[in-house]
Amino acid sequence: MPFCVFCVFLWQFLQPTAQVFSYRGGRLVWGVGRIPAYMHFSSFSSLLSPRLGVSAFNHLPGPREMHMSRLNFLMAITLFGAFAIPRTEAATVTYTLELNDNGAGVYTPRSFAVYADDSTSDNGGLMLYSVDITAFNSVANVGPRTIFDADGSMTTTSPSGFTAFRSNDNVSPISGQQDITGSTNTFIYGFGQTADSFANHDPYPQGVLDSPTTQSAWSAHLLLATGTFLEGQTPAFTSSPTPSIASVWNAGSGLGNSPATVAFSMGSLSASPEPGCVGTFGIVITYMLSGRRRRSNEDKSAINVKNV
Repeated sequence: MPFCVFCVFLWQFLQPTAQVFSYRGGRLVWGVGRIPAYMHFSSFSSLLSPRLGVSAFNHLPGPREMHMSRLNFLMAITLFGAFAIPRTEAATVTYTLELNDNGAGVYTPRSFAVYADDSTSDNGGLMLYSVDITAFNSVANVGPRTIFDADGSMTTTSPSGFTAFRSNDNVSPISGQQDITGSTNTFIYGFGQTADSFANHDPYPQGVLDSPTTQSAWSAHLLLATGTFLEGQTPAFTSSPTPSIASVWNAGSGLGNSPATVAFSMGSLSASPEPGCVGTFGIVITYMLSGRRRRSNEDKSAINVKNV
C-alpha cells in the first residue's frame, strides 16, 4: 500500500499537469493545476490530507511556508509512504439527507438536515467531511467546532473540531476538517460514532469556549448542516461539480487518517397527529362503541317484553 501511494505521488509530481482539489472562495474546488519545479506548502496538511492532492499544489503564504526541492519532496513522500500512509480501508461514512427536519428531529416543512454516521469497528471517527447537495434555498454548515480558551483572554487557545477547509454557509459542497497542522489543536475522535461534547475534551478545565462555537454537544448521528428549500425544490445529493468525500481517523489517537467509503441515504419526516387530536379521536370511538352497546341492550329488552 505505501509503495502504491508513493507511485501515485511520483506520477503526479512528474506530470506537467494533474487534477487536484483546491480550497477557494470558501469551498473545495476540483480542477487542473500545473505542478511547478518546486512545491509550496503552508504546512504538512497537504501531505496528510485524506484525499491525494487536497491543497497540495496551492501556494498558501504564511509564516510556516516551506519551499521544497524535488529531492526533498520525494524524500518526504518516501517517509510519508513508509510511516503515515492510512491503513484503514473498510470504514464507511453514510451521509443522510432528511427532509422536513429542522436539525433536531422535529417535523418542520421545507427544512432539511444533513447527518453523518461512521462505522464503529474499523476507525477512530470522522476526520473530514465534504458533501455536495443541490436544490436548496439556504444551508448552514453546523459541523462541531470551537476554540478552547484557558482564561478567556484568547492568549492561550486550542482550536478543536472541524475548523479547517470549512465551507461558508449557503454554498455546496458542505465541508470541514479537523486541523492537523497546529501544535496546540485538540483532536476529537469518535465523531459520527458516539455522543460527546467539547466539555469532555477541554484541555483547560477552568477555561471557556470562545467564538465561533458550533454544536458544543452532539449525538452519534452527527449533524453537519441544516437548511431550507422552496416549493418545487427537492434537496438531493449530487456528484457535480464535486464528488462527496469523507475521511476518518485510523484509530482513537494519533494523526493517521484514511479516505472512507461514502454511502448515501434519503429520508423525510412526516407530520404526527397532535396529542389533542388523538385524544379527541379516542373519545369519539369510545362514544360510538358505547352507543352500540346501549342500542344492543335496548333491543334485548324489547325482545324480552314481547316474549312475556
